[in-house]
Amino acid sequence: RYEDGYTGKEEIISWFWEVAEDFDDLQRRQLLQFWSGSDGMPAEGFGALDPAFHMVAVERMYDAADTTARLPAAHTCFRQLDLPRYKNKTEVKDK
Repeated sequence: RYEDGYTGKEEIISWFWEVAEDFDDLQRRQLLQFWSGSDGMPAEGFGALDPAFHMVAVERMYDAADTTARLPAAHTCFRQLDLPRYKNKTEVKDK
């Protein structure tokens, strides 16, 4: 699901999934661990998870005086990924 600023149609969302598709199996498991707290698929499948995986938009910077884009953050209990609005696919990959 996409919430709080994302609809799933944004370019940043496409970039995120393109970068994730280029991951090897270990990197995918690490992303899953980061996002959910578990590195494996549940026995019932991902569709049965409640709450479902979701992404929310966050501000790029921690404060206005800092021009460095922040890293994504995860809230594993809620399966929520806070994804800053990065400027391009390279920035998504770097972060």
